[in-house]
Amino acid sequence: MNFLKSIKWRKYLLIASIVLMITGVLYCSIVTNYDVNIQRVTIPEDYVKNANYFSSDRPNGSISCLLITPENDPAPSSLRPAIIWLHGWTVNKYIHINYARELARAGMVVLMTDHPGHGESGGIHDFGLSEIAGARTALDWLIDVANSTYNLRINGSNIGMTGHSLGGIATANTAAIDPRVKAAVSIYTWGNMTQTIIDVIGESPYSDSWVRDILLLTNYYQMVGTIDDANARSPITVVNLSTPAPNNWLLITGESDQLTSTRRQCEVMAAACGQKDNTSYIDMIESAVNADEIWEFPSGNLSDGTARKLYIPSGLEHGSEGIADEPLYMQMRWFGDAFNWDVESYYFGAGKSNQAWHRLISFGTFFLGLAISIFPMISYLSRWRLDSRASKSELIPNMPKKDKQKLLMIYPLIYILASAPALLWVQLFGIESFIPFFFTDLIIIVMLMKLVTLTPALAGTITFERRKYKITLANIGLCKKNAIRSLFTGTIGALVFIGIFNLCDYFMFMPLLYPSSSPSMGIWGFILVFLILLGATLVDELFFRGLAVSKMQSRGNKLVYLVSIGYGAITTGLSTTIIFTLYLGIQAILSSLLLMVLVFGIGMIMGVITGIFNTYIFQRTGNVLGGVVFSTLVLGFFVTGHFGLLGLVVA
Repeated sequence: MNFLKSIKWRKYLLIASIVLMITGVLYCSIVTNYDVNIQRVTIPEDYVKNANYFSSDRPNGSISCLLITPENDPAPSSLRPAIIWLHGWTVNKYIHINYARELARAGMVVLMTDHPGHGESGGIHDFGLSEIAGARTALDWLIDVANSTYNLRINGSNIGMTGHSLGGIATANTAAIDPRVKAAVSIYTWGNMTQTIIDVIGESPYSDSWVRDILLLTNYYQMVGTIDDANARSPITVVNLSTPAPNNWLLITGESDQLTSTRRQCEVMAAACGQKDNTSYIDMIESAVNADEIWEFPSGNLSDGTARKLYIPSGLEHGSEGIADEPLYMQMRWFGDAFNWDVESYYFGAGKSNQAWHRLISFGTFFLGLAISIFPMISYLSRWRLDSRASKSELIPNMPKKDKQKLLMIYPLIYILASAPALLWVQLFGIESFIPFFFTDLIIIVMLMKLVTLTPALAGTITFERRKYKITLANIGLCKKNAIRSLFTGTIGALVFIGIFNLCDYFMFMPLLYPSSSPSMGIWGFILVFLILLGATLVDELFFRGLAVSKMQSRGNKLVYLVSIGYGAITTGLSTTIIFTLYLGIQAILSSLLLMVLVFGIGMIMGVITGIFNTYIFQRTGNVLGGVVFSTLVLGFFVTGHFGLLGLVVA
């Protein structure tokens, strides 16, 4: 790559890559948003309360929505069908905006909602029932308020509902109890919630198992702590043919969906056809979809709501089934047939079913530009070096080599033993009883308990070394000389990491927005979360960089760099494993390979992600503060839902 040494070529390549990426973004925006109107709308909190679908012991909140309508109405003199779109667990309404736009291009009105406790909606997520309440509230508001306010011309007799994953489950449950939904499409649903947990994890949450113990640490046990709680969230208990419930139901699930099996989908479809637990009938459905991917209820009729269809597309798994084109086109035709709405003329005949090509062109252009940018960026970055000589003599403690080796073996033991009781402290003090945990909150509370127990251990270790080896704060990475440079590097690194993550999310349509940790805690809760993260990451950096790396030969050595990353990652992985082993019991850990890999992997991945960048900063600046800032911002980015709590404050 000698041509990259030329400043002119580097500039040309960088400019070309930027132009290609901007072109891809603009093309995507123009071709995917043409012909539709998209409005951000909010169902007010007062309306949600008055709708009275939510349980009285759950806080209510406003429901954030996108209202999507056709710009060029194919039937301007007719009343239009309306569709409510429900997203899956831990994501938000934007993830399926492609599907919603295409339904609008076919002449339908689409309302996409954020589930309670997700995205920009208030309230508390409770893994099923709040989603049903939110969907029914949205249905009321769409017909009673939005229809007249926004002049939508909705035909109240032609209301549909669709969703993916948790949204597919909520669609089945809502449409089964609300006859206003004339047609429903679930892209994945479980039949029985308990059976799904057993199928996926291998343990029942209602037996004396590690799954139950994990649920006890979270607010999920308060929601699904009994069989009755699980049944209330299980479509197989409510779908039937006699009502019918739901009206005109299409179930689409990828053949390779990791959360279910073809057999389970056949079971819930059989129940919807009035043949629950009829093994021979289930066998018949399964045989049909294995042969042709599609089974349709032979006695079903769209006019009386008894139409049923099961589609098991090959080659699709849980993620891709919610973004692929074939499920979109099948549900569009399903709604068209149910509503007697001419989607063949309005959409397919009008040549609008070419979005796959548009996405391919826009994504291809963007990622081509991204790939080209790698070469000039490497060339530019290779010229940038941080001066590490300033603090090198201060950083390496003057102690015998054997003592350094002994200390490097002792540090992991101190870290693991001191952090081991973290979950036991949570249980002992009853913290889980007054904090409305989600799994992300569990990470925060474990880090808080680790901070409480690790701080005295760290202080004792540093005091010992200061007395015996006369080390200074500069020796463990708290020198003043490069503090500003270290902080600046860590901050910029975190912002770049977050920016790249968001960019990939946007173009891959896979936003990773977790429910906000506690929707009611506001600005003080947001500050509290970051103070906990700040303290916990400072302790980690002083252990793994300040104390350990400073004793590993020369800081600029590449082998030391790699060893130090593994040193921190394995230690945090073992620490996480022991924390959960003490809480759940060694038998639970040893009996489940999935659980063992999960608890070790969480700690190790966190150690690797932070170690790669933080060790580099430390080797170049001799200061741990940059790593502390990087870890705090990146972890905060994830555990608060892309800084979701800040969004609540600003809103």
